[in-house]
Amino acid sequence: MSDLCTILVSNTPLPAEKIGSWTTRIDHFNKNNSIFDFILSPSTLDEKYVYCEKRNFITWKPFFRKTLLRYWVARDFLRRIKALSKSYKSITIVVMDDFHLLEAIAALKNRLNIPIKLIYSFHGFELKLSQELQKSVDRVLFLTQLGFEQSKKKSGGFLPEAFVVGNAVDSSKFYLPNDQIKQKLRTNLGIEKEETVFIWMANDRPIKGLEMFRRLAEFYVKKNNPYTFLVIGNKQTYSDTYCTYLGKIPNNKLRSYLQVGDYYLFTALTKEGFGLSLIEAYKCGNFVLAPSTGAIPEVLNNLPNHLLMDAPNDFEAWKRTIDKAVRLEHKKPNPLFINEIWTYEAWEQIFLNAITYNL
Repeated sequence: MSDLCTILVSNTPLPAEKIGSWTTRIDHFNKNNSIFDFILSPSTLDEKYVYCEKRNFITWKPFFRKTLLRYWVARDFLRRIKALSKSYKSITIVVMDDFHLLEAIAALKNRLNIPIKLIYSFHGFELKLSQELQKSVDRVLFLTQLGFEQSKKKSGGFLPEAFVVGNAVDSSKFYLPNDQIKQKLRTNLGIEKEETVFIWMANDRPIKGLEMFRRLAEFYVKKNNPYTFLVIGNKQTYSDTYCTYLGKIPNNKLRSYLQVGDYYLFTALTKEGFGLSLIEAYKCGNFVLAPSTGAIPEVLNNLPNHLLMDAPNDFEAWKRTIDKAVRLEHKKPNPLFINEIWTYEAWEQIFLNAITYNL
């Protein structure tokens, strides 16, 4: 019987075919580190990657919930962990941002005959765990200190260990262009040299604030301002001519679109756990405008070339913030400074330490 087994649990296939903030980051981590003995997710790459599928709840009736969670929703993951527990003296399990799988594995943990250390990688802003679940989770990894403090306040204390691991952007993919490259990219998109470019990027769920961006675009275009508004990531088609809708863009091409921008508007209406897209845009040279909600103030703390506003659902407040930003005298960012903030290398070491600390 071997000593320790370390398992990564994901409801998203790994390695990821689709680009996502944490999936890209964790795939990069797994290429550089061999900490995980098994990766349980809906894919099979080799003997290390074990196919496990999370199924949907058949009903949400409370009476059936725990039974469905154990025998249907999380069944594959629980069976595999139970089988592995017979071959190891202890197991560390890292669950990537899935509350249902965390809950199911926490219940299984108490039924196994070997020590299980359960770690939850949380990607939101405010985590709410029942007292029962807090007793079963050994460690929670937060993206920001603000997120941890908010979660602790809402929980009336916090029983698991807490580690703030931050987030990361690949500086080899997202970086500041020189003036010649930026102008060439703008020319390729038909953007004149004197135009000011505003960018919005997210999926087009209502909480991401695309409607606010579209309202702002309509207002400024009707005023004949030399402004261009680019929308990246939306699936829905729109008939207006105020914005240019670029749709979904592959991650390896995203930089070329962010590098044409002057301002990045982060119009999310919810308390974001980090807001990775604004750092991607920032690294590409955009001045960032964002709400002072959630973890955003910590993410942008001590960084030049950004403005925070207090009311993300207030159209007039956004207009005032934009007008103020345009009036400001901007200092050109230092490329070396840009490359050194929120890097993969720094995050990777912190994440590794958080998983292996005291094991």
